Amino acid sequence: MLDAHVIHDLMETYCMPPVEKKKKPWLKTQPMMRKVEYALMPVLLGAIYFFGWRSLAMVIWVAIVGCATEYLMAKKRGDQVSEAVFVTSLLLGLSLPPTMPFWQAAVGAVVAILFGKEVFGGFPRNVFNPAIVGRGFLYICFPTDMTSKFTAVWNGIP
Repeated sequence: MLDAHVIHDLMETYCMPPVEKKKKPWLKTQPMMRKVEYALMPVLLGAIYFFGWRSLAMVIWVAIVGCATEYLMAKKRGDQVSEAVFVTSLLLGLSLPPTMPFWQAAVGAVVAILFGKEVFGGFPRNVFNPAIVGRGFLYICFPTDMTSKFTAVWNGIP
């Protein structure tokens, strides 16, 4: 004989529609990080003015690789991508020499996000600045590209 509780559970299981989880957006908006991004825009414009369009290409490339790396890690964790990845990418891209090969910049971005940020649990828990971790890794692994090539500043400064 079926107990009343068993019947109730069966009715609840088969008659009630399943509760659908609301899907979170892939990017976690952080107004403070956006302010830092806005504050770095004059620095980016200065880099473009002094060193050419390759500086912008470097920052965009580092941002794409860094965002993809954090997206893969956030998807694995079941979390959202932090907007701080763009700040890290801006800082790393602006600190690299514009003559550095793009593949080395991509390696630096992956190391910055994985070992500077994600190893410690993500954005608020990172111990070191991820951009400096990536730059330090590149400096140790590719010292010639980081130090010996000099990019002359555009000589049309008033």
